[in-house]
Amino acid sequence: MFRLSFDIAHRGCWATDLSARWPSVSFALRSSVPFEGRARDVLSVRAESAETLAAVAKTLQEHPGVKAAVALDEEGGTGFYLVENRSQESLIEVITAHDGFLLGPTLPSAGIEHWTIGLAYRDRAKGLLEALGAHGPVRMQSLVRDTFPDLRLTDAQRRVLKAAIADGYYDFPRRTSPTDLAKRLGLAKSTVLEHLQKAEAKVILGQEGRF
Repeated sequence: MFRLSFDIAHRGCWATDLSARWPSVSFALRSSVPFEGRARDVLSVRAESAETLAAVAKTLQEHPGVKAAVALDEEGGTGFYLVENRSQESLIEVITAHDGFLLGPTLPSAGIEHWTIGLAYRDRAKGLLEALGAHGPVRMQSLVRDTFPDLRLTDAQRRVLKAAIADGYYDFPRRTSPTDLAKRLGLAKSTVLEHLQKAEAKVILGQEGRF
């Protein structure tokens, strides 16, 4: 198996547009599957407040690229949504057409989607990237032979996640914020959110049994 990581500025995509509009909000596409010629995605959103989450959800539902968006769960600033795309030219269909498959969540951030996929054959990568280029500028990050993706938390991800848990970031109601965590850890707020987003993806997928 080959693991391909790439970034794409996906033109007209709701995930790209939402992450560009709310750079401080954490977005993750937990799954993406073809559905009746389109894609159906499960999106998780983590915002700083219920008000921000409501604004994000409203924009999602009204986006011209979205046929339907259903809230699966909303609590505080966290929400999960089932999203059916309107376009019949989804990236997941391009990926599967080149013998590719998802290895982890797709992470939209500041107008860029970060994908990690598996490929059965290395020679499929060039054609896949060319086909993806029809949907927006693509930049390959890495293409390596692997039996499974790197499942370990980095030291930075582990430090930020442990601090978030200790300070009550995941409590309801939340007892701290990304701004407070950033001040305590001496990091930029954007760095804290990035580490949390990547660590959460690994933990939720069972990729790290302990810290």
